[in-house]
Amino acid sequence: MSDGILSDVAKAAKNAVTGMVEGTGDVIGTAAEATAGAIKSGIEGADNVIEKSINVAVDVTTGAVKGVSEASVDTFEGVQGVVSGAVKGVATVGGDVLTGTQKIVSAAVTSASEAGEDTAKAAASAVKGAIDATTNVGGDVAGVTKSAITGALKGAGEIGEEAVGSVTDVLVATVEGAKEIIDSIK
Repeated sequence: MSDGILSDVAKAAKNAVTGMVEGTGDVIGTAAEATAGAIKSGIEGADNVIEKSINVAVDVTTGAVKGVSEASVDTFEGVQGVVSGAVKGVATVGGDVLTGTQKIVSAAVTSASEAGEDTAKAAASAVKGAIDATTNVGGDVAGVTKSAITGALKGAGEIGEEAVGSVTDVLVATVEGAKEIIDSIK
């Protein structure tokens, strides 16, 4: 994904995250903080904050994942932090966390793939980030887990059938209850 097709919000998030995670020892926490901050900034002054929060979160996630993939850090820790921050950002402003999670994780998976990263590892990191965020802020962890897995599979579906297969395999191996969730949404 070239910067030319990123929205202004995504470009700002990419630059903010890249600058903040370089040289940090806490990639996950720093990426989460930068992402949540970018979402809050992106919706300031909006009329329909709840609806806009998801659109902004998707844009921010797209740019932030691109940013961590270009930074000299563990990309998959970065993806986990970005998704965690995006889910927290949506929750903080009162957005629909379940719908937001699905779209955020899907955006993270496709953005990581477009940046040349391992799609399955990115999906697992994104799902973990969504679950961690919900555990930390309180909420429907089971619902978010299902939304995150659904989003990971949708993102993989935009890439291709091979990506869906590898994402499914990794999620079943790394996320408790993923097989049952995947079977229920097929």
